[in-house]
Amino acid sequence: VILMKYVNSDENLELEVLLALQAAVAKMDHPPKILYFLYLMFCGVYDSEVVSDSVCYIWRDRVLEMEGNETYKSVKMFFDWLDHPGELSERDKDNVTDVTSIGTENKDYLQQLNQPIVEQKKDVTFASTHGGNIRLENGGLSAHRFKDNSKGIVVTSAPLQNDKLFQVEIMEMNPEWKGSLSIGVSALPLDQVISVSKAKKLPGQSFVITTSNESIVLYVGGQEMGHLPADINLKVGDVVGLLLQSSGALHFFLNGVDMVKLPCTVPEGVYGVVDLYGQCVKVSLRPLIPQSIENPRYVMYEKSAHELEKELLAKAKQLYEEAMKLGSIKMSIIKCLVLGIAGVGKTHLKWLLL
Repeated sequence: VILMKYVNSDENLELEVLLALQAAVAKMDHPPKILYFLYLMFCGVYDSEVVSDSVCYIWRDRVLEMEGNETYKSVKMFFDWLDHPGELSERDKDNVTDVTSIGTENKDYLQQLNQPIVEQKKDVTFASTHGGNIRLENGGLSAHRFKDNSKGIVVTSAPLQNDKLFQVEIMEMNPEWKGSLSIGVSALPLDQVISVSKAKKLPGQSFVITTSNESIVLYVGGQEMGHLPADINLKVGDVVGLLLQSSGALHFFLNGVDMVKLPCTVPEGVYGVVDLYGQCVKVSLRPLIPQSIENPRYVMYEKSAHELEKELLAKAKQLYEEAMKLGSIKMSIIKCLVLGIAGVGKTHLKWLLL
């Protein structure tokens, strides 16, 4: 009855019910003797009309891609029953434990059905208000952009804690789009954050990192304020994060590695912001963990790529003019070695000199 009042025939919420059941068992790493109990839960939410036929089959299509794992075995059993109503076959009954033993031998497992998600939910979740193309899953721990390539901004439900690593794992990507995930922090009101088309355009006290196969770029208040040439080609399974120190320093992490200290000072009370843009379709929050700082891998310049290029060109011109004052000699071949980090304009400089 409680679930029916909560779901209220909303197909998105019906799907959340099934995903929550699936996630609960996955969190326990599919403990022994749980398959039959899981089967009964699926049948229960269906028989009680909490979940409709159409939603069941939408959910099945997603899980059947994982053929061979424990969840698939349980789902197959449920849909065999749904397609052919009746009791389990004798063979199926032999493959699972009698339900009467569930309450005794698996008492700890049953208590865990709610425990892991509830505990993490107190830590950090995504706020229920989000971009128009976002659907929250797994009790607010996952965000899924279900159409288009924009309107995919989500915000944490509470301010980030100092000296604790805020991270999201990329769960799904669509290579048909361009661009990818952005991550940052903002002190703006929630409704103002989700109203922009891209997180990097957030005004005011907002600090957003974008990545590509060419660079890491920092945007502050909607303006590019830092640029680091680097090949960051995000893929499914990558974990992207930010660490806000009590000093106001902000560090960008990738797969647990401190990539760079960002050239900015962040105020207290900011919220985590994730923009599921372009190829990034789905992310899941990782629990906040204490994190100490060592030496970041890279140093970010407090200038844009365009500003760096102008500086290098000016320096090259200055060196050329100083050399000309020392005299000149006619040469048919000049060997010139141009040095510089990626993305600062070496090729452009070459064409200017030719």
